[in-house]
Amino acid sequence: MKNKNQWIKWVVGVLFIALVSGAVYFSKPSTQKGVVSGLPLLNAPDLKVISIDAGPGKKFNTTIVRAKIQNSGSMVVKKNFPVLFTARIADATPSPGAGTVSGGVIVSARVSIDGLGNGKPREVSHTFNKKFESIGYVLITADPDNIVSESNEDNNQAAKELPPPPNVPSFYTVLP
Repeated sequence: MKNKNQWIKWVVGVLFIALVSGAVYFSKPSTQKGVVSGLPLLNAPDLKVISIDAGPGKKFNTTIVRAKIQNSGSMVVKKNFPVLFTARIADATPSPGAGTVSGGVIVSARVSIDGLGNGKPREVSHTFNKKFESIGYVLITADPDNIVSESNEDNNQAAKELPPPPNVPSFYTVLP
């Protein structure tokens, strides 16, 4: 009987460890078709926004926003996917989560990328019909509709605060 009790304790211990480990791997539901929930795709693309830049546009009262999108995964993206440019106008303020802002008026636009190779960043841009000084924050989202099955779907966004350009007086500038 002693060996049987030890065997039962061992089986219960192994099942407990498997259950706890499984809870870690399967705790986050997957949005990707054909993927076991929570497990990353090993041979897959990984789209990231690696930089954001903005400045006054060429036309009066416009702002150009440029973003570099990189595929850091192990496979080439062969299909087209959108990049979403979102700008918050006026009194936008950062929110406690990464890549989010609140307040102000929202304007957005989509730009398409025709596939993306491994490791090579691609610059995409959009010109908003808003003065540079009026845009407080921009949020860039690569593949917002999850068209591309990626190894990491949680790193597709980046946000940036846009300070006013130098030597441009604002309504709050006090002159001597």
